[in-house]
Amino acid sequence: MSWLKKLTNRESRSQSTQQQGTDITGKLPKGTQDVSQVCLDVFKSYWYQVNGVIDATLPNASFKDGGGAIYNITSDDVDTVRNLLEQMIFLLAEEQSSGQLMGPILEFAITENVFEKLYFWWEHSASFKKEILLNLLKIYEVLISQAQYSLLHHKQLVGPMLKLLSSSDGPRTEELDHHIVLLLNLLCVWINRDATLLEVFFGASQNHGPTKFLLFSLLIDYIHRDGTVGQQARDALLLCMALSSENESVAEYIVETSNFCPVLATGLSGLYSTLPRHMEVRADDWHCLHRSDWSNIVELSKFMNSFEFCNSVIEVAHHTVSEQLIEFMYNGF
Repeated sequence: MSWLKKLTNRESRSQSTQQQGTDITGKLPKGTQDVSQVCLDVFKSYWYQVNGVIDATLPNASFKDGGGAIYNITSDDVDTVRNLLEQMIFLLAEEQSSGQLMGPILEFAITENVFEKLYFWWEHSASFKKEILLNLLKIYEVLISQAQYSLLHHKQLVGPMLKLLSSSDGPRTEELDHHIVLLLNLLCVWINRDATLLEVFFGASQNHGPTKFLLFSLLIDYIHRDGTVGQQARDALLLCMALSSENESVAEYIVETSNFCPVLATGLSGLYSTLPRHMEVRADDWHCLHRSDWSNIVELSKFMNSFEFCNSVIEVAHHTVSEQLIEFMYNGF
């Protein structure tokens, strides 16, 4: 059974574990402690193997050096690390699902700076850079989507993840875009679920590039994208709009610092310019467009989808964001 299937099916097992409860001291039952120790030992074994590959492929690079040294990594190295990481993340997600906010596996991963070292390995790789990036994005994606408790208050995990996202510029494949947007979407869901996470992700510019709200800034690039990637990006942006309605600082950032409103309004205006100039009139009393009229016309469908998204933004966002978007729309038409 693959690790993804294991993660999908683990909820039934974790529920039976949770039913065992804890004793009055808050400690897990002895049998559970034994299992936890075994899982920790296995996790450590996997990590030491991964760390061995990192040391072998970056023989002269100090972890804290950051001196720009680049070394060749083979496809076998990439495959080995990917397979080991899959098992590691399964164990970590399994621990999270058991209800432990800081279990021994997570504590070990943070103490060993696992995520920062993985980012360092990717940053200094000369080849297979896209493959390693894709593997690391999948690791974060699975971990965040499967964990029942938020891991995102730990800077040792968040920091490398944000650096990875902010460094994933340049030519990208559809698969890479899919996983970038999916991860961004998951993060926006968590922020809306746990308001305290806004302190973690808003105003992170000191360590993660010039943007104050990196997740939001990255999503703007996908605002007019077709297909699943575009839809997930717009869903995540609407979650950000909902945040702005409750947080003046987020609304101020969107209006005064980001280019969200002009990009959205300009895109709508551009789609309008591509609309067909004539439509077949079905009857003399035909006077309005229904979805059945435009769903099969590509240009009209794109325009209407964009228009509906603009309308959703205006309904959900802070009034200053809505007013700015309306102003740009009026100017565009």
